Amino acid sequence: MPDDVLLELNTPISLGFQLSLPYKPEVAHAAADTLLPQACQEICELLHADWTMFWQLNPTRDQLALTAEYNLLKRKAVGIRVELHGDTITQHLLETQTSAMLEDVSQGLGQLFTIVMQCDMTSLLMLPILMQHQTIGVMCVCTQNPRVFLPEEQSAALRVLRFLSPALELQRFNESLQQELQERRIAEYQLRMSKTKFFDFVNSLEGIVFEGCLRDGVPQLTFVSQNTENMLGYRFEHWFHEPALYVRPVHPDDRDRVREALTRTMTDHSTPFDEEYRLRRADGSIIWVRTQARVDLEENLFWRGLTTDITALKQQQLFERERNRVLELLAQGAALSDVLQSIVHVLHQQFRVPCGIVQYEENEMLFRANVGIAKIIVPYLERIQFKGRAQSVYAQLKTGDSYSFAVKSNILFAADLRQLLNYAELGFVSIRPIRLANGQTWGGMVFFSSTDQQHLIRDSKMTSISSLATIAIEQHRLLRSLEQQATHDQLTNLPNRSLYNQRLLESIAHAKRHRDGFALLNIDLNFFKQVNDTFGHSSGDELLVSVAQALTNTVLATHTVARLGGDEFCIIAPNIRQHSEAESLVQRLKSAIAQISLKAAPDFRASASIGIAIFPNAGNTPEELYHVADQDMYQRKLERHNGTAPVTHF
Repeated sequence: MPDDVLLELNTPISLGFQLSLPYKPEVAHAAADTLLPQACQEICELLHADWTMFWQLNPTRDQLALTAEYNLLKRKAVGIRVELHGDTITQHLLETQTSAMLEDVSQGLGQLFTIVMQCDMTSLLMLPILMQHQTIGVMCVCTQNPRVFLPEEQSAALRVLRFLSPALELQRFNESLQQELQERRIAEYQLRMSKTKFFDFVNSLEGIVFEGCLRDGVPQLTFVSQNTENMLGYRFEHWFHEPALYVRPVHPDDRDRVREALTRTMTDHSTPFDEEYRLRRADGSIIWVRTQARVDLEENLFWRGLTTDITALKQQQLFERERNRVLELLAQGAALSDVLQSIVHVLHQQFRVPCGIVQYEENEMLFRANVGIAKIIVPYLERIQFKGRAQSVYAQLKTGDSYSFAVKSNILFAADLRQLLNYAELGFVSIRPIRLANGQTWGGMVFFSSTDQQHLIRDSKMTSISSLATIAIEQHRLLRSLEQQATHDQLTNLPNRSLYNQRLLESIAHAKRHRDGFALLNIDLNFFKQVNDTFGHSSGDELLVSVAQALTNTVLATHTVARLGGDEFCIIAPNIRQHSEAESLVQRLKSAIAQISLKAAPDFRASASIGIAIFPNAGNTPEELYHVADQDMYQRKLERHNGTAPVTHF
């Protein structure tokens, strides 16, 4: 703050007034939230202003918050925040720590000046508030009438503000101290809670947590989690009474390897101990474990680590290898039948019973893959139809429920199939459903056995195998869907322009190779735009779908009906060499289209203009053929409009 404004507190100034608030050094310890409103009131009365505000600068120096005010008009604005972006006057004040005055507030740009103007204030004096040579806020003095604040008035206001700095500094110090004390209390509480919960957490782990150190040159355990009793059968306290207990349970075939690894870790502290080996439990059974440990010299501990049971993991490895083979087939985009056959082989390897995968169709169960089933039985299983009472079984299967039954008395299979299965000593069947992502039951995994094997369909591996089947089926469906979307029109399901161009090239190549001909028909609907405009796009879509169906039903299966876009259709008709043959087809197509009516307009009858191009007379390339057919179609449309007959055809 400039020295020339640090005047005596009670020194009168030329304006004829003096400070009335009892600003004394001890008031620096008063609460800032009390002094700030008082200072606003003092300055407001001192300068005969209408509104005085204290705006506090946030730490990022990009925003001001109104924290205190005094307003003769009884307005309340505390809590308002303004952004400093674009406010060059306030930013300059904060950087230079010099006051700023605007006789006309409208000259300023920014949210602060907007607020002042909206409150009917005209003139504004802005004073920086400093603390330890840093600007921490701005005091704004506003008047409704235009006014110029004299230097003596600014000096008087600055003298008032000078005594705010100690109080604000003390407030910030107190806030910082309180924050630090709060953080310390939280840290102490968290430390106590962590110590309290540590052993509960350690003992809740599935593995064995342990610590050990050297005592008289012999490694001994200093801590073992209580899970050791559940995992190995040894009581918790035995680990401390028997120093060699950490080695004795190791399987003899693995003991030397474990000791070598432990010696390496003790010799080179940067080498962690990470070994898989077998342990003999207290009851004599063998389990596979993995121990991971590191040396920690800072706390005078020899090692600290975790031992986990990996028996199930070892048993799973063979299953995973086979499963990965199936995933490789999926990644390579193999045929669905090949993938399903591989999945069936995984089932057979895991459970050693004849099995297969079936798909549920309309009142039928189709075997898509099988293994272990006698060849004489396979033809009877390829397609099982549900008739009569068996339809109730089909309904149950479609719901996605598991199903187990004895072949001898079940109505699902025909009598000759039941006889063959019983002869092969496969008198029990279990079915686990295969569900897709949308909840639909696609089919199931079927198991044949000599005894009831319901536990097979509940085995945990079944979930993984069933997921493989689901992934394979979903991928197959997705690829078919993507291929359909890429080559077919979404509305009519007809081949789109891309597939049409491909088939047209194939037709040209075939016709050239066999010295044959074919017709290309270009079809454009009449009054299609009027249908859309009059009855709406839904009626237009209805018309397009009906036309597509009519065209498809009229032509042969060897013909290609395509929608190129809008109301434009094309037909590739092979083995048509004469224009008369093509004209006969055109008349049949027009007749079929004329039968179409719309729901929204029962009296409307559809019609189309159809152009013809015959290969090779009309051209040898797709472009030439399409151009001729298109020109012929427009010529016919024009002649129809003029009421004349067609003149030229190709």
